[in-house]
Amino acid sequence: MKVIGVGLNRTGTSSLKLAIEQLYPEEKAYHFFEVVAQGKSHTDFWRNVFEKKEVNFKEFLKEYVAGFDHPFANNYKEILNAFPDAKVVLSIRKFEPWYKSKKIFMEYLELTKDESWGWLFRGLFQIYLKLFGQFASDFSFDFIEMCDRHTFGGRRFLEIPKDEMKNIYDEWHKGIIATVPNEKLLLFNVRKGWKPLCKFLDLPLPETDFPHSTMWSVKSLNGYRRASRAAILGVSIMTSYCFLLLLEWAFEISYYLGLQNKRNIFMHGTRKKYF
Repeated sequence: MKVIGVGLNRTGTSSLKLAIEQLYPEEKAYHFFEVVAQGKSHTDFWRNVFEKKEVNFKEFLKEYVAGFDHPFANNYKEILNAFPDAKVVLSIRKFEPWYKSKKIFMEYLELTKDESWGWLFRGLFQIYLKLFGQFASDFSFDFIEMCDRHTFGGRRFLEIPKDEMKNIYDEWHKGIIATVPNEKLLLFNVRKGWKPLCKFLDLPLPETDFPHSTMWSVKSLNGYRRASRAAILGVSIMTSYCFLLLLEWAFEISYYLGLQNKRNIFMHGTRKKYF
């Protein structure tokens, strides 16, 4: 473990993961997506962390050169104790765009819990992750809320007023700056590109552009929501159409059975008349 990312979710952590894996091509970086890909074996580990049970970070993270995003970043103090020689990168972003991005993201995830259509949103979420990575069949969606609560002191992001969230956001940064020695810490905005990151890590500048992940950008999230609503509309139309077909089918059967009944009555009456 050479780099410990301590920036909150929605501060460019996906882009940083891609950047580090490009700087260390034979290595891989930990991220929330890794939890999604690995499923229960990883969610169980982090559940133990949340419940303050004894865990071995050094053993668990031995295959990774770096780590970013929650739940990794939330436990940076313990991870730094396990890897004291690692450098620390605090990904930063202005509060307003961060809050907007985080809110849209959490509102989208909230749809997966909807009693009527949650199954559809969870299915679309799984399909998308499978298209662009991996999704373990035993990954539990309630783990997302557990991470959310673990990040914000037992409360969900959507429950916290914006003004209070601003204070939490600022205090997170202040706490890291006060805890991590200056020579080991880089405050980094992904818009700055390769130069400050490579200088901090003492690595040569790549010839390629700095990667910017758009997988969960505000634009992409809005697109997912539109696609989800279109899917709901499509399912609703198909359900209504099938219901109407069923009604038509039932009416035709009833009509046919009615005709048959009348025919039987007529034939029975005719027999009595002539025989």
